[in-house]
Amino acid sequence: MEGIKLKNIKMPMVLAFILILTIILIGCTQLNTGEQTIISIPINVNEPNNAYLVNNILNSSNITHFIKVGETVYYSKQDSNSNNFYLIARQNDIEEKLVQTMFLADGLNYFNNNLLFVDGFRLYIFDLSTGNKQYLANVLFDAHSLMIVDNAAYFLNSYSELIEFDLVNGIKKQIANEVLFNFAINSGVVVYKTRCIYTGTPEIRWRLLNSLNESELVVEAAASQITFHNGYIYYLNFASTFTDQSSNMIYRIDRNGVSTRVSEQRTRRYNISGEWIYYSNMDNWHLYRMRLDGTENEKIAEIEVSGIWFYGNELFFLRRAILDIYQINLNTMDISRVNWWD
Repeated sequence: MEGIKLKNIKMPMVLAFILILTIILIGCTQLNTGEQTIISIPINVNEPNNAYLVNNILNSSNITHFIKVGETVYYSKQDSNSNNFYLIARQNDIEEKLVQTMFLADGLNYFNNNLLFVDGFRLYIFDLSTGNKQYLANVLFDAHSLMIVDNAAYFLNSYSELIEFDLVNGIKKQIANEVLFNFAINSGVVVYKTRCIYTGTPEIRWRLLNSLNESELVVEAAASQITFHNGYIYYLNFASTFTDQSSNMIYRIDRNGVSTRVSEQRTRRYNISGEWIYYSNMDNWHLYRMRLDGTENEKIAEIEVSGIWFYGNELFFLRRAILDIYQINLNTMDISRVNWWD
Protein backbone atom coordinates (compact mmCIF):
# COMPACT_ATOMS: atom_id res chain seq x y z
CA MET A 1 0.00 0.00 0.00
CA GLU A 2 1.39 3.38 -0.96
CA GLY A 3 1.82 6.05 1.68
CA ILE A 4 -0.09 9.32 1.56
CA LYS A 5 1.46 11.79 -0.80
CA LEU A 6 1.54 15.13 0.96
CA LYS A 7 2.18 16.97 -2.26
CA ASN A 8 -1.32 16.00 -3.46
CA ILE A 9 -2.97 17.80 -0.55
CA LYS A 10 -3.84 21.32 -1.55
CA MET A 11 -2.62 24.10 0.74
CA PRO A 12 -6.04 25.84 1.02
CA MET A 13 -7.50 22.62 2.45
CA VAL A 14 -4.75 22.43 5.07
CA LEU A 15 -5.28 26.05 6.06
CA ALA A 16 -9.05 25.55 6.28
CA PHE A 17 -8.57 22.51 8.51
CA ILE A 18 -6.24 24.44 10.83
CA LEU A 19 -8.68 27.34 11.01
CA ILE A 20 -11.60 25.09 11.92
CA LEU A 21 -9.56 23.30 14.59
CA THR A 22 -8.48 26.62 16.08
CA ILE A 23 -12.08 27.86 16.30
CA ILE A 24 -13.14 24.68 18.05
CA LEU A 25 -10.34 24.85 20.59
CA ILE A 26 -10.83 28.54 21.32
CA GLY A 27 -14.57 28.03 21.71
CA CYS A 28 -14.10 25.69 24.66
CA THR A 29 -10.88 26.70 26.35
CA GLN A 30 -11.89 29.85 28.17
CA LEU A 31 -10.68 28.24 31.37
CA ASN A 32 -10.71 30.50 34.41
CA THR A 33 -7.35 30.03 36.10
CA GLY A 34 -8.39 32.01 39.15
CA GLU A 35 -5.62 34.53 38.54
CA GLN A 36 -7.62 37.25 36.84
CA THR A 37 -11.11 38.68 36.63
CA ILE A 38 -12.80 37.57 33.44
CA ILE A 39 -16.52 37.93 34.22
CA SER A 40 -18.87 39.62 36.65
CA ILE A 41 -21.79 37.52 37.87
CA PRO A 42 -24.66 39.62 39.34
CA ILE A 43 -25.29 37.54 42.48
CA ASN A 44 -27.45 38.97 45.27
CA VAL A 45 -25.85 38.23 48.66
CA ASN A 46 -29.19 38.49 50.48
CA GLU A 47 -31.05 36.18 48.13
CA PRO A 48 -32.37 33.03 49.88
CA ASN A 49 -30.53 29.84 49.07
CA ASN A 50 -32.26 28.21 46.07
CA ALA A 51 -30.03 25.18 45.94
CA TYR A 52 -30.12 22.33 43.56
CA LEU A 53 -30.22 19.26 45.81
CA VAL A 54 -29.74 15.63 44.99
CA ASN A 55 -33.05 14.24 46.17
CA ASN A 56 -33.43 11.09 44.11
CA ILE A 57 -31.63 8.91 46.64
CA LEU A 58 -34.85 7.93 48.46
CA ASN A 59 -35.25 4.79 46.39
CA SER A 60 -36.90 2.52 48.92
CA SER A 61 -40.03 0.64 47.90
CA ASN A 62 -41.89 2.40 50.70
CA ILE A 63 -40.75 6.03 50.84
CA THR A 64 -39.50 8.79 48.59
CA HIS A 65 -38.72 12.51 48.72
CA PHE A 66 -40.64 14.55 51.29
CA ILE A 67 -41.40 18.20 51.95
CA LYS A 68 -42.39 19.85 55.22
CA VAL A 69 -44.78 22.83 55.25
CA GLY A 70 -45.46 24.17 58.73
CA GLU A 71 -46.37 21.15 60.85
CA THR A 72 -47.52 19.07 57.88
CA VAL A 73 -45.25 16.62 56.09
CA TYR A 74 -46.01 15.56 52.51
CA TYR A 75 -44.49 12.43 51.02
CA SER A 76 -45.17 9.55 48.68
CA LYS A 77 -45.80 6.02 49.94
CA GLN A 78 -46.81 2.60 48.69
CA ASP A 79 -49.81 1.13 50.49
CA SER A 80 -48.86 -2.22 52.03
CA ASN A 81 -52.32 -3.70 51.42
CA SER A 82 -53.23 -2.56 47.90
CA ASN A 83 -49.67 -1.92 46.64
CA ASN A 84 -50.98 1.34 45.16
CA PHE A 85 -48.96 4.55 45.41
CA TYR A 86 -50.33 7.62 47.19
CA LEU A 87 -49.33 11.18 47.96
CA ILE A 88 -49.65 11.48 51.75
CA ALA A 89 -50.17 14.38 54.16
CA ARG A 90 -49.15 13.69 57.77
CA GLN A 91 -49.88 15.89 60.76
CA ASN A 92 -49.87 14.92 64.45
CA ASP A 93 -49.02 11.33 63.48
CA ILE A 94 -52.20 11.06 61.40
CA GLU A 95 -51.88 10.12 57.72
CA GLU A 96 -54.25 11.30 55.00
CA LYS A 97 -54.16 9.95 51.46
CA LEU A 98 -54.38 12.92 49.09
CA VAL A 99 -54.25 11.39 45.62
CA GLN A 100 -53.21 8.14 43.96
CA THR A 101 -50.14 8.23 41.71
CA MET A 102 -48.70 5.85 39.12
CA PHE A 103 -45.33 5.59 40.84
CA LEU A 104 -43.61 7.01 43.90
CA ALA A 105 -43.86 10.79 43.47
CA ASP A 106 -40.59 12.72 43.61
CA GLY A 107 -39.32 16.29 43.45
CA LEU A 108 -42.01 17.59 45.82
CA ASN A 109 -42.35 21.39 45.94
CA TYR A 110 -44.93 23.70 47.54
CA PHE A 111 -46.55 26.78 45.95
CA ASN A 112 -49.59 28.76 47.16
CA ASN A 113 -51.39 25.79 48.73
CA ASN A 114 -50.43 23.57 45.81
CA LEU A 115 -48.01 20.66 45.62
CA LEU A 116 -45.83 20.15 42.56
CA PHE A 117 -44.43 16.69 42.03
CA VAL A 118 -43.04 14.37 39.37
CA ASP A 119 -44.81 11.10 38.67
CA GLY A 120 -43.55 8.88 35.86
CA PHE A 121 -41.55 11.58 34.00
CA ARG A 122 -44.51 13.97 34.18
CA LEU A 123 -44.86 17.15 36.22
CA TYR A 124 -48.17 17.62 38.04
CA ILE A 125 -49.68 20.26 40.29
CA PHE A 126 -52.10 19.23 43.05
CA ASP A 127 -54.47 21.79 44.58
CA LEU A 128 -54.67 21.09 48.32
CA SER A 129 -57.94 23.08 48.56
CA THR A 130 -59.92 21.36 45.80
CA GLY A 131 -58.10 18.03 45.47
CA ASN A 132 -57.63 18.54 41.71
CA LYS A 133 -54.52 17.16 40.00
CA GLN A 134 -53.37 18.78 36.74
CA TYR A 135 -50.67 17.72 34.28
CA LEU A 136 -48.17 20.47 33.42
CA ALA A 137 -45.29 19.07 31.35
CA ASN A 138 -42.94 16.19 30.62
CA VAL A 139 -39.71 16.27 32.59
CA LEU A 140 -36.30 14.63 32.62
CA PHE A 141 -35.95 11.52 34.75
CA ASP A 142 -33.92 13.59 37.21
CA ALA A 143 -36.89 14.78 39.23
CA HIS A 144 -34.60 16.56 41.67
CA SER A 145 -33.85 19.10 38.92
CA LEU A 146 -37.07 20.94 39.82
CA MET A 147 -37.33 24.17 41.79
CA ILE A 148 -39.75 27.03 42.34
CA VAL A 149 -38.54 30.63 42.27
CA ASP A 150 -41.06 33.45 42.75
CA ASN A 151 -44.12 32.38 40.73
CA ALA A 152 -42.44 30.01 38.30
CA ALA A 153 -41.31 26.40 38.28
CA TYR A 154 -37.99 25.57 36.62
CA PHE A 155 -37.15 22.08 35.46
CA LEU A 156 -35.36 20.08 32.80
CA ASN A 157 -37.57 18.65 30.09
CA SER A 158 -37.14 15.26 28.41
CA TYR A 159 -34.44 16.81 26.17
CA SER A 160 -32.54 18.11 29.24
CA GLU A 161 -33.37 21.72 28.31
CA LEU A 162 -34.20 24.28 30.99
CA ILE A 163 -37.89 25.20 31.01
CA GLU A 164 -39.70 27.95 32.90
CA PHE A 165 -43.39 27.37 33.71
CA ASP A 166 -45.32 30.43 34.92
CA LEU A 167 -47.55 28.96 37.65
CA VAL A 168 -49.85 32.00 37.68
CA ASN A 169 -50.48 32.44 33.94
CA GLY A 170 -49.76 28.90 32.79
CA ILE A 171 -47.13 30.04 30.24
CA LYS A 172 -44.24 27.71 29.44
CA LYS A 173 -41.01 28.81 27.73
CA GLN A 174 -37.52 27.48 27.12
CA ILE A 175 -34.74 29.35 28.93
CA ALA A 176 -31.58 27.84 27.48
CA ASN A 177 -30.88 25.77 24.37
CA GLU A 178 -27.89 23.95 25.86
CA VAL A 179 -28.16 20.45 27.28
CA LEU A 180 -28.15 20.90 31.06
CA PHE A 181 -27.31 18.43 33.80
CA ASN A 182 -28.23 20.50 36.87
CA PHE A 183 -28.79 24.13 37.77
CA ALA A 184 -29.37 26.75 40.48
CA ILE A 185 -31.13 30.12 40.32
CA ASN A 186 -30.46 33.38 42.19
CA SER A 187 -31.58 36.97 41.57
CA GLY A 188 -32.62 36.31 37.97
CA VAL A 189 -29.37 34.46 37.24
CA VAL A 190 -29.20 30.78 36.39
CA VAL A 191 -25.96 28.85 36.75
CA TYR A 192 -25.78 25.36 35.34
CA LYS A 193 -23.55 22.50 34.32
CA THR A 194 -23.41 21.65 30.62
CA ARG A 195 -20.84 20.41 28.10
CA CYS A 196 -18.98 22.25 25.39
CA ILE A 197 -20.75 21.48 22.10
CA TYR A 198 -17.40 21.12 20.34
CA THR A 199 -15.19 19.08 22.67
CA GLY A 200 -17.58 17.65 25.28
CA THR A 201 -15.63 19.37 28.07
CA PRO A 202 -17.86 19.81 31.18
CA GLU A 203 -18.54 23.47 31.97
CA ILE A 204 -20.33 25.63 34.49
CA ARG A 205 -22.01 28.54 32.68
CA TRP A 206 -24.34 31.38 33.64
CA ARG A 207 -26.96 33.53 31.97
CA LEU A 208 -29.76 35.94 32.87
CA LEU A 209 -33.16 34.24 32.97
CA ASN A 210 -34.89 36.95 30.94
CA SER A 211 -32.12 37.68 28.46
CA LEU A 212 -31.61 36.48 24.92
CA ASN A 213 -27.85 36.90 25.23
CA GLU A 214 -25.58 33.90 25.00
CA SER A 215 -24.48 32.21 28.19
CA GLU A 216 -21.01 32.90 29.59
CA LEU A 217 -18.43 30.42 30.82
CA VAL A 218 -17.76 30.47 34.57
CA VAL A 219 -15.26 27.64 34.88
CA GLU A 220 -14.50 24.31 33.26
CA ALA A 221 -15.67 21.76 35.82
CA ALA A 222 -18.06 18.83 36.18
CA ALA A 223 -20.45 19.83 38.96
CA SER A 224 -22.72 17.21 40.52
CA GLN A 225 -24.29 19.85 42.81
CA ILE A 226 -24.58 23.63 42.44
CA THR A 227 -25.63 25.96 45.27
CA PHE A 228 -25.91 29.74 45.75
CA HIS A 229 -25.05 31.01 49.22
CA ASN A 230 -23.93 34.39 50.59
CA GLY A 231 -22.83 35.73 47.22
CA TYR A 232 -20.87 32.64 46.20
CA ILE A 233 -21.58 29.71 43.91
CA TYR A 234 -20.68 26.43 45.59
CA TYR A 235 -20.32 23.22 43.64
CA LEU A 236 -19.23 19.64 44.15
CA ASN A 237 -16.60 18.80 41.57
CA PHE A 238 -16.87 15.44 39.86
CA ALA A 239 -13.69 14.39 38.06
CA SER A 240 -13.61 11.81 35.28
CA THR A 241 -11.45 9.46 37.37
CA PHE A 242 -11.84 8.64 41.04
CA THR A 243 -8.06 8.85 41.56
CA ASP A 244 -8.13 12.53 40.57
CA GLN A 245 -7.52 14.40 43.84
CA SER A 246 -9.95 17.16 42.80
CA SER A 247 -12.81 14.67 42.53
CA ASN A 248 -15.72 15.12 44.97
CA MET A 249 -14.26 18.25 46.52
CA ILE A 250 -16.38 21.31 47.33
CA TYR A 251 -15.38 24.50 45.49
CA ARG A 252 -16.80 28.00 45.53
CA ILE A 253 -16.82 30.71 42.87
CA ASP A 254 -16.94 34.45 43.58
CA ARG A 255 -18.64 37.11 41.44
CA ASN A 256 -15.54 37.43 39.30
CA GLY A 257 -15.54 33.77 38.36
CA VAL A 258 -12.56 32.85 40.53
CA SER A 259 -12.90 29.23 41.72
CA THR A 260 -11.33 28.15 45.02
CA ARG A 261 -11.38 24.76 46.69
CA VAL A 262 -13.09 24.82 50.08
CA SER A 263 -12.93 21.27 51.39
CA GLU A 264 -9.98 19.03 52.11
CA GLN A 265 -12.24 16.00 52.43
CA ARG A 266 -13.99 14.16 49.63
CA THR A 267 -17.72 14.62 49.77
CA ARG A 268 -20.73 12.60 48.59
CA ARG A 269 -23.56 15.02 49.39
CA TYR A 270 -23.66 18.51 50.89
CA ASN A 271 -26.03 21.31 51.82
CA ILE A 272 -25.52 24.75 53.35
CA SER A 273 -27.26 26.55 56.21
CA GLY A 274 -26.09 29.82 57.74
CA GLU A 275 -22.32 29.76 58.21
CA TRP A 276 -21.95 25.99 57.92
CA ILE A 277 -21.59 23.41 55.14
CA TYR A 278 -23.02 20.03 56.13
CA TYR A 279 -21.80 17.04 54.15
CA SER A 280 -21.40 13.27 54.08
CA ASN A 281 -17.78 12.16 53.96
CA MET A 282 -16.68 10.09 50.96
CA ASP A 283 -14.74 7.59 53.07
CA ASN A 284 -17.28 6.62 55.74
CA TRP A 285 -20.53 8.41 54.72
CA HIS A 286 -20.67 10.01 58.22
CA LEU A 287 -22.18 13.46 58.68
CA TYR A 288 -19.75 16.35 59.11
CA ARG A 289 -19.90 20.12 59.06
CA MET A 290 -17.37 22.87 58.35
CA ARG A 291 -17.36 26.64 58.00
CA LEU A 292 -18.00 28.20 54.60
CA ASP A 293 -14.26 28.57 54.08
CA GLY A 294 -13.55 24.95 55.03
CA THR A 295 -12.27 25.59 58.57
CA GLU A 296 -13.53 24.07 61.86
CA ASN A 297 -14.30 20.73 60.28
CA GLU A 298 -16.04 18.36 62.71
CA LYS A 299 -18.05 15.14 62.76
CA ILE A 300 -21.60 15.52 64.09
CA ALA A 301 -23.09 12.07 63.51
CA GLU A 302 -21.56 8.61 63.11
CA ILE A 303 -24.41 7.59 60.82
CA GLU A 304 -24.07 6.88 57.11
CA VAL A 305 -25.81 9.75 55.34
CA SER A 306 -27.00 9.96 51.72
CA GLY A 307 -29.29 13.02 51.70
CA ILE A 308 -29.44 16.34 53.60
CA TRP A 309 -32.30 18.91 53.86
CA PHE A 310 -33.13 21.93 56.00
CA TYR A 311 -36.53 23.06 57.25
CA GLY A 312 -36.35 26.06 59.55
CA ASN A 313 -33.85 25.35 62.31
CA GLU A 314 -33.87 21.60 61.73
CA LEU A 315 -31.58 19.48 59.61
CA PHE A 316 -33.04 16.29 58.18
CA PHE A 317 -30.88 13.54 56.76
CA LEU A 318 -31.45 10.15 55.22
CA ARG A 319 -29.65 7.17 56.70
CA ARG A 320 -27.96 5.24 53.93
CA ALA A 321 -29.11 1.68 53.12
CA ILE A 322 -31.57 1.50 56.02
CA LEU A 323 -33.47 4.50 54.65
CA ASP A 324 -34.50 6.06 57.94
CA ILE A 325 -35.00 9.80 58.32
CA TYR A 326 -33.24 11.60 61.19
CA GLN A 327 -33.44 15.19 62.32
CA ILE A 328 -30.98 17.44 64.14
CA ASN A 329 -31.92 20.53 66.12
CA LEU A 330 -29.30 23.03 64.93
CA ASN A 331 -29.45 24.93 68.24
CA THR A 332 -28.83 21.98 70.54
CA MET A 333 -27.40 19.52 67.95
CA ASP A 334 -29.66 16.82 69.42
CA ILE A 335 -30.31 13.94 67.02
CA SER A 336 -33.57 11.99 66.86
CA ARG A 337 -35.12 9.49 64.46
CA VAL A 338 -38.24 10.53 62.51
CA ASN A 339 -40.93 7.85 62.43
CA TRP A 340 -43.11 9.15 59.59
CA TRP A 341 -42.99 5.85 57.74
CA ASP A 342 -43.41 3.45 60.69
